[in-house]
Amino acid sequence: MKQKLTYLSLLILASIISQYNICKADIKSSLSLSHVDSIYINLVGKADSAIAQSNWTEAENALLNAMKEQPANPANVLLLSNLSMIQFQQGKDSLALNTINDAHIIAPKSITVLNNRARILKSMGLINEAYLTYEQILTIDSTLIEPRYMHGIIALSNKDITTAFSDFTILEKNAPTEELTLDGMALYYFHIQNFTKAIPYFNKLIEIN
Repeated sequence: MKQKLTYLSLLILASIISQYNICKADIKSSLSLSHVDSIYINLVGKADSAIAQSNWTEAENALLNAMKEQPANPANVLLLSNLSMIQFQQGKDSLALNTINDAHIIAPKSITVLNNRARILKSMGLINEAYLTYEQILTIDSTLIEPRYMHGIIALSNKDITTAFSDFTILEKNAPTEELTLDGMALYYFHIQNFTKAIPYFNKLIEIN
């Protein structure tokens, strides 16, 4: 039975189509590219289905096999990023870090790759490296909520009150009702023992949960 193409599969297909310089009018005919491309797409679809069922071993094998089919495919950076998180889910932290580092070498400014890298680093206790990775993300896009929040949380844990306050006030300006904004401000004021200002943020968090 044919695999239903998921979002990741469609991204991979788009990448393959672009390699053939196919214009929009020819997209229909492009769906029957080559046998190798078909295997690649099917393996990505198999990985997607396995991920949806939390079948991490099957998903990992499918992605590895897809990359073996087309080792030079530029879309492999997406597969490497997903593979790192699959390995992370299985508790293979060191292997996951090596995988995401490979993806980072290929796409050093990919926010998805950097986010996954920061998450793995933080989980492994490599807090300073995670912090620097969040800084990289914010250099690329300063408006992102979760990286800004995590950058502020790590700064707060490092007693860098100035940076933490800067991060959380930026969040409050750009996304005042977001849960991470409220959490960041609440933790900041609690940390500096200004409970009068902390309580309203905690109250808002209670209201939305």
